[in-house]
Amino acid sequence: MLAGIGMILLQIIYNENSNHESPSLDYLDDSSAILKDNMILNVLLVGLDEIESKQRGRSDSMMLVSVDARHEKIKIISIMRDLWIPIPGHGSSKLNAAYAHGGIELLTSVIRTIFGVKIDRYMIVDFKTFEDVINKLGGIELELTKEEVNFINTYSSSRRLTGSGKMHLDGNQVLQFARDRNDPTADFKRTERQRTVINAIISKLKTLNISELISFAGNAINSVKTNFTMPEILSLSRKYKIFIKYPVEPKRIPSNAECKMINKQSVLVADLNTCRKELLDFIYEPVVSTHDDRTT
Repeated sequence: MLAGIGMILLQIIYNENSNHESPSLDYLDDSSAILKDNMILNVLLVGLDEIESKQRGRSDSMMLVSVDARHEKIKIISIMRDLWIPIPGHGSSKLNAAYAHGGIELLTSVIRTIFGVKIDRYMIVDFKTFEDVINKLGGIELELTKEEVNFINTYSSSRRLTGSGKMHLDGNQVLQFARDRNDPTADFKRTERQRTVINAIISKLKTLNISELISFAGNAINSVKTNFTMPEILSLSRKYKIFIKYPVEPKRIPSNAECKMINKQSVLVADLNTCRKELLDFIYEPVVSTHDDRTT
């Protein structure tokens, strides 16, 4: 449910170049083995500068929100945009170039092939939509450092913030927080901030009653590009009291990667087999056995 609503939270960011050197394709050996589980809903969140832009840009923010009814969890996975991968028909490039080459269809296909995960639905959000959604929620609470406050004040058109600590932010301020990579770890910290934003939105959704949630969902669904239907959103919303109790677990893919310069651009090179295994283990975790093997 929150994967159909609260996940309207992506941002998007800066454009970079692609390139043509190929990483290992060993992981493609079992690419047809796409895992499926009817009790798990996987929603791909894609952030763009402008949804209706004449020139299709790169998807510079990508997340999977996985609602796991089997293990009663909501899982939020940031997929690093600079991950170096092969893109069918386009050589090799950063993952965020897939959308530019073939739109949401190619991007979802590449993610399925690389990670072996079933993508059930997608939602595409731009800057303006993101701000509007946060404002319709009445803003959210975030814990900020002085450095983050300074960054928000520099780029936000909203009121100035002072000090540090927990603060109430409006849509534009949250957008700047999520875009902030003014940190030595750059995108690693930025994706962490984005997961923090999603968590804060879920916390805010917990304060809504069912009628408020359905109203919010109806307004939000008209602002984004998605293959969710309104009947699906309403059906998921009716399970609100169940899903809202689920704890949230975050993850980043790849968890380990090497920063390299390829064709004068900074990329992340990781073992794609390892990335695949980590993601599948996280989303489709085995059911814990209730059998007690201890001897008395």
